Amino acid sequence: EIACQFIDCKLTFEIKVNIGSDQEKALVKAIRAVFPNATHILCAKHMQDNIRDYLTNKIGVRISVRNSVIEKIFGDQGIVRCRDEYSYETTVVDTLSEVFEQHEVFKKYFYEHIYEKLYEYICVPNQRADGEYVSLWLNNECESLNNIVKLFIDWKPQQLLELIRKVGNITGIQMLDLRRAIYDGGNYRLVSSLRNKYRVQRTVWDNKSKDEEDALFAAFISRDTKSSKMLKASSCEFQIPKRPTVARKPGQRARVKAERTKKILKK
Repeated sequence: EIACQFIDCKLTFEIKVNIGSDQEKALVKAIRAVFPNATHILCAKHMQDNIRDYLTNKIGVRISVRNSVIEKIFGDQGIVRCRDEYSYETTVVDTLSEVFEQHEVFKKYFYEHIYEKLYEYICVPNQRADGEYVSLWLNNECESLNNIVKLFIDWKPQQLLELIRKVGNITGIQMLDLRRAIYDGGNYRLVSSLRNKYRVQRTVWDNKSKDEEDALFAAFISRDTKSSKMLKASSCEFQIPKRPTVARKPGQRARVKAERTKKILKK
């Protein structure tokens, strides 16, 4: 159905275009057919969740094993950082050989459902031309904008070109509001942790050239956004340490579906 929606508007681009999605098969095929020159990126979070779900509910491995597998695949030094097919192939074997030996069914699942997609749609797209890596793309980061798009189109199906035009309008408005936040205009306000570094007076902003404004905005949107170990209040400088777990008793855990229950016999 999705491919049929795209079939009459095959598009080519002179500029580099990146398209992100989850692993929905019809969508993947449609993107490949209609946007053959675009770079297609899969959501790393969805793939992580699929692997974690398989290890949990199909095999029933311990949580420590699940976390170890995810880290070996998606961590900063994981399989996703391989630069070419040869290193990818050898790293998969070297990194996951122990898990494959213990769980033959996971080895089959990995090579049938993950192996090719992980390299083609995550490893390769996340390498820059200079060989450096960018952060793994997560579809979840688009959920708030997804809701805005649905409200903007009144939850009604759109022709593809019209949808692209409306999405362009929405993102343009969002970027303008982000830009205005630097001088306390628009619908956004800088949080206290950013105000000292990026905020400028409106009169100062008005006296800057277009290039100077663009440089200030570029510095703002390209800032380091790595998560802190502290939770910070948006209205003041108050902060507290993040808790590793929330509302969970010591030793409490969720029993996986594949795990056997234990019956305690009364003497």
